[in-house]
Amino acid sequence: MPTALDVRTTNSGTVGRPFGSFTHPVFMAAIMGVLSLAAITLCIFIESPRLRIGPLHGRRIRVALAALGFVFALPIVISQARSAALGWAVAFPVLIAIGVRYKKINRKGLAWLGVGLVAALIAGSPILYHYYRKDVASAHFPLEIQARWQLNSLAAHIWATHLWAGIGLNNFQQVMDQYNTKNLIFNGNPVHNLLLLQGSETGILGVIGMVFIGLTFFGLAIKLSRVGDPLLRSIGVMAVVAYVFWYAEEQLEFSLREDAPLALFWILAGLVVASLRIANGEAELAGAAERPASARELVPASSPAGGGG
Repeated sequence: MPTALDVRTTNSGTVGRPFGSFTHPVFMAAIMGVLSLAAITLCIFIESPRLRIGPLHGRRIRVALAALGFVFALPIVISQARSAALGWAVAFPVLIAIGVRYKKINRKGLAWLGVGLVAALIAGSPILYHYYRKDVASAHFPLEIQARWQLNSLAAHIWATHLWAGIGLNNFQQVMDQYNTKNLIFNGNPVHNLLLLQGSETGILGVIGMVFIGLTFFGLAIKLSRVGDPLLRSIGVMAVVAYVFWYAEEQLEFSLREDAPLALFWILAGLVVASLRIANGEAELAGAAERPASARELVPASSPAGGGG
């Protein structure tokens, strides 16, 4: 693990960016953003009587989930993870729209949500302005945009040169100097876009595989979000929102190439598949297949005429 904070250059020098137990603040934020949205999703969709954790039940557990949603989002702000902030900003309206669609959020709820957001913006305006002035409004910010644009152009060039199979998985940093015709500002680093990184390393074939996996589990999550059981449906909505978050976040990063965010992706995928199996009754059918034939199946459907009891 790194022994010092990651830093970001600003007008007045550098600022430290905490990363928790992860190697980079962005990878931490890719996890915390999903956890934040998951807590808010359960707060909106969970049926209170279905869930009890110690003394928490009913309205208390909704309040606890809402508080967790805020706590999990706080590291994104502190670590200045712009990619996760973008993912959260895209996924949260999707969550609200789904809540309205399933009548979990009514007009009164939308009004209270608006009041809460306005109050949060007013209360947090000094902090938000501080980060805006230190980050987005800094003279270094245009340089970061240019650096990422250079890496995107390089990745697109490599992909075009090796269209079908790419240059080999995890080889971008190893061979980028062979294709570098410019003085890259961010030389030696991967392209900060998962699609371009996958395309340059594995070509069209690898991108097709990646997109197929993503769309498969996204489709399963949508299917789960439509089941009748409220608890399983809330898990489906949670997964849908998480995949929307990652789709937006990965336009600026490659977090799903890292161990911890990728592990969370597969944990969520497994949870969706398991929940679908429960919803479809597959576990019950498997158990019935292992049991011997019932007495009803062994006895003729009708007794002979005149038969005694």
